[in-house]
This record gives sequence, C-alpha cells and structure tokens, in this order.
Amino acid sequence: MWNGILTGLGALLRFIYEYLAFENYGLAIIIFTILTKLLLLPLTMKQMKSTSKMQELQPELQKLQKMYANNKEKLNEEMMKLYQKHNYNPASGCLPLLIQFPILIALYRVLIKPLTYMYKIPEYIAAGIPGKEAVTKATETIGKLANFANISTTDYSNEIGIIEFFSKNPGDLSKVSDLLSPNEVLNMNFLGLNLGKKPVLNTSMLFGPEMGTYLPLLIIPIVATVLTFYSQRIQLGATQKKADTAGSKDGADNMQNSLKWMGPIMTLYFSFILPAGMGLYWISTYVLQIVQQLFVNYKMEQKQAEAKGKVIEKKMSQKKENIIEGKGIEIEQKEEDQKK
Repeated sequence: MWNGILTGLGALLRFIYEYLAFENYGLAIIIFTILTKLLLLPLTMKQMKSTSKMQELQPELQKLQKMYANNKEKLNEEMMKLYQKHNYNPASGCLPLLIQFPILIALYRVLIKPLTYMYKIPEYIAAGIPGKEAVTKATETIGKLANFANISTTDYSNEIGIIEFFSKNPGDLSKVSDLLSPNEVLNMNFLGLNLGKKPVLNTSMLFGPEMGTYLPLLIIPIVATVLTFYSQRIQLGATQKKADTAGSKDGADNMQNSLKWMGPIMTLYFSFILPAGMGLYWISTYVLQIVQQLFVNYKMEQKQAEAKGKVIEKKMSQKKENIIEGKGIEIEQKEEDQKK
C-alpha cells in the first residue's frame, strides 16, 4: 500500500513537472504544495474554528478544573457535557495534521528517489521494490564511465547524483540509453539553487570549490525558519488575543510559548539534513499558511466587531426606550397632578 502511495505521488509530481511547471522542479514543488493546501482547505478551516472555539471555552473549563480538582472522573464527565453543549469536538482539529504528516513523509521519499517514483525506470516491476534494481544497474553502469568520480557518494541512493551527473554530462546519456532518457534527467535548478543538494554549515564546502552551489542554499533554511516562526506567531497570537478577551490565563500560555520556538527549531534542523527541495516545500507551505491565517484573523476580527456593534446598538436602543418610557411616565404624572 505504501509503495502504491509513493508511486501515485511520484506520478502526480511528474505530471505537474512535465505539464504544469514547464519542467521546472522547484515550480513543480510549489504547485504541488498549492494543490495540497487547496484540497485540505475545508479541514484546515475546520481546525482553525475548532481552535477558536476552544479558546472561548477556556474560562468555563478552568472553573470546572478548580471545582473538580480532586475528582478526575467527574471532571472528564463535566468537560464532555460542556463540549456537547457547545457542539465542540476536541479531536476535530487533529485531522489536518494526521493527513499532512504522511504526505510529508511520502514527499520526502519521492524527492530523494525521483527516478524510482516519478519515472519508474526499466525493470522496476521485476525488482519487487519499484526502481531498486534499475537504479542499481544504472549506478554500476555509470561507475564504468570515466567521469564517475564527479558523482557525490553522499547523495541519496545515488539517484540525485545520477541526475546531477547527466545534467553536467548529457553526452554520456547514450551509454545508458536503455536505462535513462533525456527527459528523465530532472532540472533541479530553481532560481540558481540546486534543490537536490542539502544545505550545509561546513565552511570548507561553503567557501570551497563548490561555493556557488552550497552558499546560496543557506537561503532555504533561513527563509523556512523565519516563515515558520512568523506563521506560528500570528496563529498563536490570534488564539492568545481571543483567550485574553475571554479572560483566560493559565498554563496553556507557557505551552504556546514553547510551541512558538519548537516549530522554527525543528524546521531549521530538518532543513539541514534533507534536500533543499523539502525546504522549498516548507517555505511554500508556510507562505500559504500565513496568507490563510491572516485572512481568517481578519474575518474573525470583523465578526467580533459586528457582534460588539450589535451589543452596543442593543444597549443604546434599550436606553432610548427607557428614556422614552420615563418621559411618558413623567407626562402621565403631570396630567394626574393637573386633574387634582
């Protein structure tokens, strides 16, 4: 089943690469990210509403926690009653994350083995594992070429190394024509960045012979980390603002502060151990997430302003009615006094 998912995802990425992204690997990743976000949009909006609802319920939850501090069973029972009363499902916000995580893992596998999952090079069926036998044969064949030393032995299963080698030496493709064709040699360069490489902090690589490759790649982890921080800041900021409005102040604030830093740190770490293509995926994801969150925040503030306006309008109307009613009573009193 998992191999089927990987092959399907590889076929989708190949279609995007060849027909929508003008054979631009970076653009294909961005388009894939946009499509994924669009498909998950209904669930994401539901998650955001769930988070907002949870903040509204915090004051009542805190009261229950204080009331039943020594009776966990009763506390859980009352919390469930509260959730049912407000039609709130605590697990509803988890579904988008549960769906996105396997997509992330699958995309990672496809990006490090593009020949296997995007192009299913010859003999992949007989190998049992898609592409394994063919990639091994290709690696052995390329190893006989004079320029094989140019392929980095640290590349993932040599698939990215194979692509890089033939990108630089297209004339050698004829020597493995039964395994690879020119259209299977992906163009991994995007805005001057080699998305098949990993960003590094090694100064000998950053400022060595391949400085033009590795130094520009630092932009990927930097931008991805900054966007992760900003995305979580506006997301947690929105929920915190709502919590403050509701009068909720508890240990959840400390948890939110921890999450605000945990996300960027994890993004920074993984950006240096995975191909730059994954970093571009995160950048695209967080750009879309920021736009989406800003829009949701705007709509929520607009809704709150309208609700506040209605409350003020209602109070003014009641005040006006009271004034009119008071004047009516005063007139009636004067008329009675005159009769007397």
